[in-house]
Amino acid sequence: YLTSIVVHEAVHVQQFYINQDLGNNPSLLKQCMIEGGADIITALLLDGKFINEHIHAYADSLEEEIWEEFKLEMHNSSFGDWLYTGSPKANGRPADLGYYVGYKVVEHFYENATDKKAAIKEYLETSDFTAFLEKSGYEEKFD
Repeated sequence: YLTSIVVHEAVHVQQFYINQDLGNNPSLLKQCMIEGGADIITALLLDGKFINEHIHAYADSLEEEIWEEFKLEMHNSSFGDWLYTGSPKANGRPADLGYYVGYKVVEHFYENATDKKAAIKEYLETSDFTAFLEKSGYEEKFD
């Protein structure tokens, strides 16, 4: 577990947008893609291990429902219950489902890329998260 935390945090150091704007102009979408993208890269480097596996165990069967809920809030500047809450809901819903959404968007982009190395580089260097989401094709997955 400690290794996945270290790798996750090391990925943040490589993220262009973190180093350029130091977290200014936050949107829920941006922050979820920063965190979830760090998780997917961690999983790729550590044979599927990453810090938020428990969230995926809950969310995988509810992916479309979670996406439909998230997309209504993704351009908000507040993170609500999506990030950094730390406490699960009384109904069993885990905290920080935003990590899951960001992971799934970046994962979809990566899995559909012919050049995997270029896909990771593009993700790490993006500064337009709305355009990245569109390019990922993730939302069309549910049409």
